[in-house]
Amino acid sequence: MTPSARLAAVSELLELLEESQSKADFVVSTYFRNRRFAGSKDRRWITEKFYMILRRRGELDGYLEFLGLPVSSRLRSIISLLAFDMFLLADIKSAYFSGPHALAPLEPEEEKLLKAWVTPMDVNLPESAVANLPDWIVQKIRVAYGDRADQILAAFKERAPATFRVNHQKSDVQKVLQQLQQEGIDAVSTDVSPVGVMLKSPRNLMQHALYQQGALDVQDEAAQIAAILAGAKSGQSVMDYCAGAGGKALAMADRMDNQGQIITLDIDKKRMRDIEPRSKRAGINCIETAVLPPAGSASDQLLSLVSTMDVVFVDAPCSGSGTWRRQPDQKWNFTQERLGELTELQKGIFEQASQYVKPGGTLVYATCSLLPEENQGQVEQFLKSHSEFKVISVRDRWSEVGLRREAPEGPYLQITPEQFGADGFFVALLQRQA
Repeated sequence: MTPSARLAAVSELLELLEESQSKADFVVSTYFRNRRFAGSKDRRWITEKFYMILRRRGELDGYLEFLGLPVSSRLRSIISLLAFDMFLLADIKSAYFSGPHALAPLEPEEEKLLKAWVTPMDVNLPESAVANLPDWIVQKIRVAYGDRADQILAAFKERAPATFRVNHQKSDVQKVLQQLQQEGIDAVSTDVSPVGVMLKSPRNLMQHALYQQGALDVQDEAAQIAAILAGAKSGQSVMDYCAGAGGKALAMADRMDNQGQIITLDIDKKRMRDIEPRSKRAGINCIETAVLPPAGSASDQLLSLVSTMDVVFVDAPCSGSGTWRRQPDQKWNFTQERLGELTELQKGIFEQASQYVKPGGTLVYATCSLLPEENQGQVEQFLKSHSEFKVISVRDRWSEVGLRREAPEGPYLQITPEQFGADGFFVALLQRQA
């Protein structure tokens, strides 16, 4: 594809996303499935530019407003070359507006206004535009994180690293790193998780033998840490409540050396459809799935599990604010009303899941959120009406389960994306008293 066709594809993807109710990754995969003529380098360039524009849409819209131009997918694509790739307007005109698949040429008024472009440093944008987040979220992060807020907000501009969990049923970290490095793939072990590898430059490993044979599974380091902190041991009974695609269940099964029982639950059977093939690829056979019935009802199977689980892991539905580097479209669609709905949902899930923990067992509450009302706020509210549960300090368990670096201060774990590259994530550990 020519540079013109690539940029036009980015603009088209942005338009399709605006018109769709689907998530960005689905829009991208559908787009390329219908355009198989695009080579791997074309797909990579288009995808990276598309996501970069979504991550930094606030700045781009601010620049367009500063220049007196309307906000559109086409102009966002063009001005991203000026603002972030440091192209001159003349170079953009010569390289990105030629050929049959190019964007429409600049209108005289557009060109006149774009010629007034100055460097980003000279444009005084509103705080929410600089942060590339809705203003109400910026204020929540400032209140919650104080002096650290600027670094957290800046981290959302960057691409999240590609991170994998090494499955010890098939290999180990050192063998995986050695093989990748021999193949010229620049990878390092993760900072905190002892079972992760991180690629230093973008690379799709989904067709690589290590992935296909089950030695690697896609999982951010924060999720690895959460699964390790659960403390699941060989032979135990574990419940993964709101399991989704089962990444944490697989991580816990590996920690358990595939010995014991893991029950994965979700209200939507389709969300769990990947658990079986992922388990087969990983050589894991201790996981079974069950569909959660509607709120207020329970199956005979679930009733028989009340007060029997050694570990119940609750990966609660949340804002996903910790993952907005990977899913930047989601931050622009998130509302205060939706946050209110989620906190009510989390409260109910917390309550429902807790009944399955046996005396002496562990209840793990986790989210991929940075917002306190979804995290410690939920835990503290739960504890007020559940005196049978006590907090297990994450700091006390840290070295016991083999996590690296210094343990966090305080009873809970709150990871933020500027710390060591992982997604934002929250973990609380509660023990049910005998």
